[in-house]
Amino acid sequence: MSSFEGERRSLVIRHAVERLGRDEAASFLARPHHALGGQTPIDIAESSDIGLRAVLGILAFLTLGAALDS
Repeated sequence: MSSFEGERRSLVIRHAVERLGRDEAASFLARPHHALGGQTPIDIAESSDIGLRAVLGILAFLTLGAALDS
């Protein structure tokens, strides 16, 4: 794993845990997601800066939806 991949991995994990909690974040990051072409969010986030932004966008959307439901 390159240092860039490691940095992206750490960032997406931190954001996911902050927004979803530890258990839900682990599930979200490891489960294939239809908006990511069936790939896992952690793999997409590690692969490139664009992939990281895509996953962070999905996390923002999920947390916005949760906030609107409250």
